[in-house]
Amino acid sequence: MKKMLSAAVVATALLASSVPQFASAAPETNVVTPRLDVAPNVVIGSGIAAPIENKAKFEQYLYSLDKSDPFVSEQIQKYNKLSEKEKSRLVELIYDPNVTKQAFDAMKTVALGKSTSISNGEVVIQSKVEEASNKKGAITTASEEISFWGSYSWTMTFLGVDLTTLKTKVTYTIDENNKVLRADNAVNSHWNIDPLIIVNDGVSSSYKSGDYAFGNGPFTVYGTATLGFVSASVTVMVKSKPGDTSGWKESAITT
Repeated sequence: MKKMLSAAVVATALLASSVPQFASAAPETNVVTPRLDVAPNVVIGSGIAAPIENKAKFEQYLYSLDKSDPFVSEQIQKYNKLSEKEKSRLVELIYDPNVTKQAFDAMKTVALGKSTSISNGEVVIQSKVEEASNKKGAITTASEEISFWGSYSWTMTFLGVDLTTLKTKVTYTIDENNKVLRADNAVNSHWNIDPLIIVNDGVSSSYKSGDYAFGNGPFTVYGTATLGFVSASVTVMVKSKPGDTSGWKESAITT
């Protein structure tokens, strides 16, 4: 019995000697764990990284983009015209996951040709349609065929800077009476300068139904780890005939 007690005492002593460093550790509620998806020395609290480091990261990313792209060049000019206070606020909005999720949700409800805003008007979500014609030069004995196109786009703007645009364009053929003869093709495209959002274009398609040509453009929009991996699957539809182009979004799912 004495040998058993001695063994127990020794084991207890060994266990006690192996964990003294935890005895004076700070309470768990005071520990902030660094995130791995942000720059070194940036610590995230309540989901938003330190603003100074984020501003430097955003500007480094923005100025590294292809400035020969008209969209990128225009947005850089807009950003440079902001005051330092406005630049800091823009970056704060970009790194706020709640703002991005609200913007994703707004994609479902913004009306055609209209806009909606969040964060006291600092973030604007707007839809837009465009159309134009271009003669194909192919003339038959019956009529002259003309190429026509219509597009629908959705844009998310922070403090006047366009961060993300999704667009679907359908090209179709009409006769001299503006009657749609056939849908030729559809192209979906995007422009994005938000470093925390990744946009993937799906495979677009086109078809004719009734008097209209339709374009179907699927996208998947992902938020990076900083935004909590929020995502939205969006199909941007465009419906067009000369003088009458509209669009909408289908199957928008926010997670």
